Amino acid sequence: MPTDINFQTELLAPSWTEYAECKKSMKKSPSCNILLVNSCKKARHRIAKVLRIDLEGTSSLLERNPRLKIVQLLRDPRAIMNSHLQTGWYGMNLKSHQQIEADSIVLCSRLRNDILAGKSLMKLYPDRVRLLQYEDFKNLDEKGQKLYKFLNMELISQENNILQSLKKDNLQHSETPSTNEKYDRRDGFHPFLFREQMDWNVTEIVHKHCTDVLRELGLRQFKTEAEYRDLTQNVVINKLPFELT
Repeated sequence: MPTDINFQTELLAPSWTEYAECKKSMKKSPSCNILLVNSCKKARHRIAKVLRIDLEGTSSLLERNPRLKIVQLLRDPRAIMNSHLQTGWYGMNLKSHQQIEADSIVLCSRLRNDILAGKSLMKLYPDRVRLLQYEDFKNLDEKGQKLYKFLNMELISQENNILQSLKKDNLQHSETPSTNEKYDRRDGFHPFLFREQMDWNVTEIVHKHCTDVLRELGLRQFKTEAEYRDLTQNVVINKLPFELT
């Protein structure tokens, strides 16, 4: 059963409309939940966003359910570490060099295993498994179209399309030059913001444990802090290896 979750009405799919209107008028009434349950039962597609799952463990799910498709989103480990540090409840546990290093070891290990398992699964299930990279999604419209196609889903109307809502809210001001990685602060897409926010000594720790991961993701490992802070030095070396085409 659905829980008392919070959501932004303008980003909801049409199948949630009746439920959302009920919640708005009846506040926390549990009777609204049945509307969402019924909508999900009738849905042609069901999507679950699953956090912190090991990709290797999904092999049996793919084997048992021939309709299941899996999309694994990968991201620069330095950006993930910066997110950890910027998140209040998580960052409180990363106050010392030892704590940051321990987190880096776990982070890089998980990414390493996911990349290895993902490449293997894509060979076994080429039409059902995709590794994607967060840094590839600057052009949300183009990539969203391709992702929908992979999932055998049709884009819904422009007014209700989640991709359009995100584009309107976060990407309408984006004019990032192709020659470097400077960006408009109003742009909701900041894949390399860690270069401005995260201390160089923290980046060095991530580099220490993620050299092979960065190489697999086609991302540059900076040798000096000056190089790290120089935004004309692109993070992506040539092209992203898991670019959605």
